[in-house]
Amino acid sequence: ENAHHIVEAAFKAFSRSLRNLIDGINTTASGDDDSHSKMAQLYGPSSANVQASVALERRSAVSRKTRETNIDTTLLLDNGTAGTQVSMGLKGMDDFWTLVSQEARVSLQVSCHGDLWIDEHHTSEDVAIALGQVWNQALGTKAGLNRMWCWTVTQGTAHVRVILDLSNRPMLTHNLPLRQHGKEHLEDVPVEMLEHVLDSFVVNARMTLHVVVQDSQNYSDSDGADGATGNATLEDAWKGMAIALGRAM
Repeated sequence: ENAHHIVEAAFKAFSRSLRNLIDGINTTASGDDDSHSKMAQLYGPSSANVQASVALERRSAVSRKTRETNIDTTLLLDNGTAGTQVSMGLKGMDDFWTLVSQEARVSLQVSCHGDLWIDEHHTSEDVAIALGQVWNQALGTKAGLNRMWCWTVTQGTAHVRVILDLSNRPMLTHNLPLRQHGKEHLEDVPVEMLEHVLDSFVVNARMTLHVVVQDSQNYSDSDGADGATGNATLEDAWKGMAIALGRAM
């Protein structure tokens, strides 16, 4: 079954790449102004594609209540016009989900009251589950979507490449070196939670997500130390996922 999906996805990606080539659009050239202009015409905030997407008025709301957390989420696929507010009591997670919302050009409201006096685990995981569910519901049947996209975020010679497919076959693979240099936290979020958060979101959004970090030794984290465990790599991974998600919708 896995081989079937891999071959199918490969041919779909090839056909879309061929379509871009025929249209003269280079989706990988960071300095190609003509390609950027064509991409903006096709998928920019004012493009016909985006306006047609907004006109569908796709939205969803999910509430999740357990013994550890009480969560309310609302998502509008509206090009971000209604704005975003994320309140989880964890600045790191608030910042990450706000970044996802902004880069995907959606409006997102998240309120969570969790057992933070114990630890960050339930709040981080349960919000990721709820956000995956609300995103999956808002996308509906996924008929007519681009469905697949890839995006590369670059810092110098280092790259974070994100490949996303709204496949209904959830899977996360990555080579994010989360535990290098002995760091235990990024802001107020334990490093060990970040993979779990991303996986919980991917599984419940029913998407396939691959994150590939290349030349990671040339990344610099927010504290100025060499390595790929700081905010820079993670923000680029989440940013790439969000942009790919926004284009795939």
